[in-house]
Amino acid sequence: MAQKFVIPLVMESVSAFRKLVQENGGPDHFFERLNVSIVDVLSEFRRNTRRSAQLLEECLSEENYRRRVVGSIADDEDREFVEAFFTGWDQWRILYPRLHEMARLLLMGSLRDILVGPIPEVVNDVWDCDANVHLDTYREDLYIKAVMKLSQPNKELGGANGWVISSKLDSYLRSIHIMLTALFLRESEIQLIRIPAGKPIIDKILEVVEGMGKSLEALRKQFEQMKSP
Repeated sequence: MAQKFVIPLVMESVSAFRKLVQENGGPDHFFERLNVSIVDVLSEFRRNTRRSAQLLEECLSEENYRRRVVGSIADDEDREFVEAFFTGWDQWRILYPRLHEMARLLLMGSLRDILVGPIPEVVNDVWDCDANVHLDTYREDLYIKAVMKLSQPNKELGGANGWVISSKLDSYLRSIHIMLTALFLRESEIQLIRIPAGKPIIDKILEVVEGMGKSLEALRKQFEQMKSP
């Protein structure tokens, strides 16, 4: 039988995975716990075991990488546990695809790691935006589809889940303004969207808009303070 060398990160991650499952209901209730408290569970896991969280995210994203990780585990019991662990993730993804994607985003590396890397002076600067707003009556919520015209586009920078923007600050703020103004509807379009009484759809949006207004006012004061007397 071929000798298998011990890889510290893999063994560290096996222990971290076992602890994650044990502290959240065991194998019988782990994914049920994710359904209820995915943000709390995985945020704490990443905070306490950053390297293992990153390894888990890569295993969930790349099947070949996962196979190599499992194949590097020498202990039969540990390998059997990890195989069952990932099989559970696969089954959960089929039933709850959006939660599975949320799990990947919670586990992935910090945006700060991308930000400190090499980034061009101008990249993915938004020049124009068009959007469609529609009411999904089945899900009972407003949805948007948007497309943006980019200056100096680079969709690979930042990886599959990272969208990197680099530009002058006033241009960055103008990009946000462009995306917001794409939400404006004609009067005829507004008349077509009628929210049933008692549905909190608009209240949720207004709460976000109110929070944006407070943030914009705080930003205005911040930049006013930067003016020299």
